[in-house]
Amino acid sequence: MYKIMIVEDEEAARDHLSLILRRKFPEFEIIGEAENGQECLELLKGMIPDVIISDIRMPVMDGLELMEILSRDYSEIQTLIVSGYEDFEYARNAFRCGVEDYLLKPVKLDKLQSILEKTASRIKERQTGETIRLFENLILRKQESTNPSGDERQFRTALFRLGGHVSRFYPGRRSSENFVRNGVYGIQGRDGNEWFLVGSAGDFSRHEFISWVEEFRREEAYATAVFHEGSTPFDSLRDIYTLLCSLTDRSIRPGRRIFLCQGEDREEHLLLPDLPVGRIEYALSTGNPGELKSILREELGYLEEKSVSLIRTEQRIKELFHLIRRERLSLGVGEGLPEWDIPLELQMTECRSYGDLSRRLEELLSESFEMAEGRSSEQVMPLFFKAVCRYVEHNYRERVGISDLSARFNLSESYLTKLFRKHLNCSFTEYLKTCRIEAAKALMQSNPEITVQEAARHSGFDDQFYFSKVFKQITGQSPSGYMKGLPAGG
Repeated sequence: MYKIMIVEDEEAARDHLSLILRRKFPEFEIIGEAENGQECLELLKGMIPDVIISDIRMPVMDGLELMEILSRDYSEIQTLIVSGYEDFEYARNAFRCGVEDYLLKPVKLDKLQSILEKTASRIKERQTGETIRLFENLILRKQESTNPSGDERQFRTALFRLGGHVSRFYPGRRSSENFVRNGVYGIQGRDGNEWFLVGSAGDFSRHEFISWVEEFRREEAYATAVFHEGSTPFDSLRDIYTLLCSLTDRSIRPGRRIFLCQGEDREEHLLLPDLPVGRIEYALSTGNPGELKSILREELGYLEEKSVSLIRTEQRIKELFHLIRRERLSLGVGEGLPEWDIPLELQMTECRSYGDLSRRLEELLSESFEMAEGRSSEQVMPLFFKAVCRYVEHNYRERVGISDLSARFNLSESYLTKLFRKHLNCSFTEYLKTCRIEAAKALMQSNPEITVQEAARHSGFDDQFYFSKVFKQITGQSPSGYMKGLPAGG
């Protein structure tokens, strides 16, 4: 239902328009009528319509003056002008004041229908955008958990996540891909692989909402969705989102499509067997990496068979890798072996199944031993170094230096410097600059109106002039020249 207000000084014309609207357009509710612009402004102190239809020539305050005030103070209201004067100057002045459409008296039904359909579409688009921003600001804690619009609806909610959990080392990049489809709002969550799904309980029964979510991204084989049981008022949506994040993280199983209702998730009480310390010691003492890979495959096979969550799988694998490192150090053969946490995190986040995870971890195990023994491949970029590069790509806006990478990855600065030269043919500083300039180019492509200063700041540069210098060194163009060369519309 859309709220409409009529402003017309001639009673007969006002009654005629009111009759047409009530008989032919029941989706538009007339909430007020006024004889001139001044009366309309008084009515607006107590009610705000979606649409105002106004005559132009009226006493006290005419339609054009009213339109100017509405454009300035009530820009969210759609405005339509009705006049008996087929005068281009009137129409031009009306459109200059922000009027959406211009109708001639006597109003023709087909013309009014066409205009109201377009008006309803604009209102719906605006309301949808406002609702998405409201939900987004709420779950991202950009505003207090209050209801500024006075929305009294109850909502059905679910959290839908693609792939593994949110990386704790690499902040997830959000792509602002919010949407509304068939009455369900999708608000992007902690990164680009997650959506908080919200639908009005008045539009969806519990069964209908669950069915909708089950069909969402149906082609994805690795996904997790957790539904909140019951309906939720607006003021509680943030708390429900936080709860569903926790439940979803506990429910992810590598490579599986999981759908659960709140209360169906179960804490894992499976007691895992002790790690085979003896076999690990024997494999290390006899220099048998194949046995270590067999142990790894057996562990992953057991975890998959028992449908252990990704969180517990990661904990178990970290225990295994840390045990291997500790035992290797105790034998005096593990000097130079890097820390595992970040490379393991990367594999857990990016794997698509247990089989994929097994291949990744076996490769990581082999590479870590080669690195410790100083015989890393000259051709293949090690997974350890890929993790280093990924970290830089995700943290280019920070004051990250080679010493920070050394401390975080437990690799010497000289060794890191060699890795950058060997695998990327550049220094760390050059690589960081390239990451920042690529980020700036992406910003310019997605937002052609961005200023050079804003692009510099958002891509990690404190100095606009230094940014311009580096940009030209890498791209051969100045930032402004690059933006001029972009196709219209980004």
